Amino acid sequence: MKFGYTIDDSRKEYPEITDELLKSLQKWADDRELPKIPEEQLALFAHSCYFDLAATKRCMHAYYKMRATIPEFFNDRDPRREYLQHSLKALYALTQSSLINLTEFVALPKPDRNGSRIIFHRLADSRPSQYKFNDGIKLLLMSIDASLYTEGCSPGYVFLFDMQGVGLGHLTKLSISSIRWFFEYLQEAMPVRLKAIHIVNAVWFMDKVLALIRPFMKGELYEMLHIYTGDVSNIYSHIPPECLPKDLNGELDYVANLHAFYYAYMPSMSYVRPVNMNFKSCNEEKGICSFPQAQVQLTKKQQLLMVGQPYKLNLHLEMPESPANKELGMFMVCAQLRSRDGFLVDHTCRSAMLHYRSTLLHTLTTLTFSPMMIFGNVEEKQDVILELFSNFEEDQNHPVTIIFIEVQSRHIEFYSANLMINAHLSGLRYWMFYWPILSAIVGIGTILFFITLVCTLSYLHLENEENVDEDCAFYDKSEIEDDNELKTNNDYEEKEDEEKKDEEKNGEKEKSIIGGPSYIQDLSTSTTESSSSDVIE
Repeated sequence: MKFGYTIDDSRKEYPEITDELLKSLQKWADDRELPKIPEEQLALFAHSCYFDLAATKRCMHAYYKMRATIPEFFNDRDPRREYLQHSLKALYALTQSSLINLTEFVALPKPDRNGSRIIFHRLADSRPSQYKFNDGIKLLLMSIDASLYTEGCSPGYVFLFDMQGVGLGHLTKLSISSIRWFFEYLQEAMPVRLKAIHIVNAVWFMDKVLALIRPFMKGELYEMLHIYTGDVSNIYSHIPPECLPKDLNGELDYVANLHAFYYAYMPSMSYVRPVNMNFKSCNEEKGICSFPQAQVQLTKKQQLLMVGQPYKLNLHLEMPESPANKELGMFMVCAQLRSRDGFLVDHTCRSAMLHYRSTLLHTLTTLTFSPMMIFGNVEEKQDVILELFSNFEEDQNHPVTIIFIEVQSRHIEFYSANLMINAHLSGLRYWMFYWPILSAIVGIGTILFFITLVCTLSYLHLENEENVDEDCAFYDKSEIEDDNELKTNNDYEEKEDEEKKDEEKNGEKEKSIIGGPSYIQDLSTSTTESSSSDVIE
């Protein structure tokens, strides 16, 4: 199992998580043959119990016991299964930090004032016929696990339930045993620090609901319960608006918008398919007369896996420590990946065997756990895991829809088999899964940067065009004024020329008129003078 944090991250926030504490819890778990527990998960148990060693051990015991004995909540937890998809269409389940494989689960960017993570749950389809209580609880617990495995030790958790759309018909879907299991797990086994439970838009028959669940709630849990009718703003004293989606008059985006991009890009983290083996029985002797074979159908649709995403395919065999399996030794398991049209995409064969345990160790273990074996709490079995494909990528032209599995041994014995397909994240998907808040900040910041850049460049471009237009208009106006001025000057000069010509013409006329009598006078004078000279002579 991969976590979105390391044990060192938890130690920085909580120095109480010491090596001695983790070793003590691991030794206690090994003595009781519990599954191998990672240090990160041991830290979650200790943190949830405020580092009380005895309380932590009780929590771990209840955790694994209930997960093994309540299949209604903890089996078939693949959200892509049809029955869970049906419930997801009727439910909105929203976690503060579960940015992983759940179709309707997204990350809210802010915790409450105390740093507690918020898990929001409400109906999307109010029809009682579409509601299944056990599936709703399963999805809720899956969201809590998703938050724990990505965020680690948190100061606390707050549950926020919106009862809008809940009617009396939904009460008929409740199961007393399921209610008891849920509250027992919530109070005894869930590795979180539960701080509060808020119920908004409470229905008129809320007292009937409380009467139904009150017997299963301890006094401490009942005091955490806060119920609001009418105005949703009454919850703001506990959870500020900036931590709530707009569906509850908050400042965050609507639920549908928050998960749109994430689930369009992120693949489902894991798929689990049961492997039902078939074989031919022998009539003359005990055992089987053929190799156990199985055909696993991944999906009835065209495609299940995401193209370009590497996947790891593992086969989990639950095998008893029987004499036949011990004598079997190694055996081969082969697998073929085929498309809907029967095209062979890939194939492989892997060897496996039971883990070796000496006779002395087996005897001591049997004596130690014999009381639990008598009552059926412990069995002599092993989980054998075979890695069939370590880095498989979907072929876009031939998507895998069917997997053929064959165990090449007629003497093998096993209780059950399951095929697990896990996505191997890398690049942007890795950061989005393991560092959801940082990815959201970087992504939103990058988008805002480019939007600002585009707006700035557009503004500068428009402003430059306006300046060019103004300059062109100014130049056009100046040219018109210059033309008008030039035209006016030309007209003025032409007018002056015409006036000068007129003056010259008038001058010539006057000269001609004035010059006529003078000529006559001169002529008469000259005539007179000539006459006088003649007389004198």
